[in-house]
Amino acid sequence: MKPSVFNQLKEALAIRLIIIKTAIIYSFQEETAYPAENWGNMLSTLIYIATFRLFLNILYTNIDTLAGYTENEMLFFLLVGQASFYLSWAIYNHNIRDISSSVNTGNLDLVLTKPVPSAFYISFRKISLVHIFRDALAPLLFIIATISWETLHLNLANILIGIIICTLGITVTYCVYFLSVLPSFWFGRSDETYRLVYLVEDFVQKHLPLEGASNSLKILLGALIPLMIGSAFTTSVILGKSNALALLAWAAAVTILFLLIRKYAWGRALRAYTSASS
Repeated sequence: MKPSVFNQLKEALAIRLIIIKTAIIYSFQEETAYPAENWGNMLSTLIYIATFRLFLNILYTNIDTLAGYTENEMLFFLLVGQASFYLSWAIYNHNIRDISSSVNTGNLDLVLTKPVPSAFYISFRKISLVHIFRDALAPLLFIIATISWETLHLNLANILIGIIICTLGITVTYCVYFLSVLPSFWFGRSDETYRLVYLVEDFVQKHLPLEGASNSLKILLGALIPLMIGSAFTTSVILGKSNALALLAWAAAVTILFLLIRKYAWGRALRAYTSASS
């Protein structure tokens, strides 16, 4: 008798939870082995954020708003962008960066022989909780301390919808990064496409609020290469600058579409890889 759909889903979820648990434990053991490096990383990220905060202070000495954002609102935009960046880097970004070299060296063969979902495994085989506390905590607390929260006029409904949109944004950004490394299955390397996505995301997350983008940019970076959902969409909704439900529907539709594209593209990439290896 074939297992029921429920049992299949239960088994698939159990395998993924085991992978996540193992990834967290292994990453923690690896990263706590070098305490001096950890302190250095913490200091460098804090200096970077402090420098960017100084840049915003200088920028707003001559203007009151930028793309409709006050200095305080731009700080909140920076907070959301940095938080989503740190989460994505800790969970999947460094794993995806290594896919190209795994294909190039043939190490992907070891992954494909394991009785695990291969795309999930290579995406989340290292999950760095240390990264969040080491690199993210100090700069995020610094930003939080410099924001005048009483002037933001936040409400619970927008905050909750914003958190959902941010989660969808991190998910769809994962798909974009994943797709950016798949050319390595046909051409051997894809470092430049990955680097291009990284540079665009870095700019969008800290410099381009939704209200500052033209309609063409909103389509490009909100649908075709959806890197602004996790930061710009989220901030706009939480600050009450955009229709929350409309942006939620937009983010959900784009995320579902890119998850399907990622699944299809991974299947095509595996066929190309196994054909070349056989």
